[in-house]
Parts: sequence; C-alpha cells; structure tokens
Amino acid sequence: MVVLKHLNKKIIAASLVETLIASVLIIIVFTIASLSINALFKNNTASTMNNVNSRLNALEYFYSNDQVKLPYSETYENGDISIILANNTLLLQWESKTKIIERSLYIPE
Repeated sequence: MVVLKHLNKKIIAASLVETLIASVLIIIVFTIASLSINALFKNNTASTMNNVNSRLNALEYFYSNDQVKLPYSETYENGDISIILANNTLLLQWESKTKIIERSLYIPE
C-alpha cells in the first residue's frame, strides 16, 4: 500500500524553454572559460619566446665584445642554445622539444 501512495504523486518537471535557456547559459560559461585558458597559455608562450630572444641578443653582444668563446652552448628556458661560426656567419640557435629559434649574423673578415 505504501508503494501505491508514492506512485500517485506528481513529478515537477522543467519546460522545454527552461531547459534550452539553461543549456545556452552553460555553453556560454564554458566558452568564456575556454577562451580565458587559451589566452593564458598564449601569453605564457609569448613570454618564454621574449626571454629567449633577449638571451640571444645578450649572447650576440657578448660575442661582439669577445666575452664568449666559440663553439658555445648552454641550457636556457627548457631548451639548448648553441653558437657556432661557419663561413663568416655567426649561427645562434635555441632548440626545445617543440620549437626552434635560429638567427644568423654575417661577420666580415
């Protein structure tokens, strides 16, 4: 008997419009969150590349003032920097697992 009493109760349900509005709000929230996270990762990568370019500029300056002996290598920002001189061209390279930055500088004799 107890079971039959519970089966006669009405179940309150949401209308189709309420369900659609809730779905749209959830999609908007997740879209905003996704764009924010994407911007954070992009800024972090740009910051790393700026640091690497600054270090390569410094090493160019050190070479021009005879403070670096060639061939030169070091580890910087989870990558390896190498400098070699070949055919009157100074080759600077930073290489990580996912990206490579290369520069070349002509040096007259």
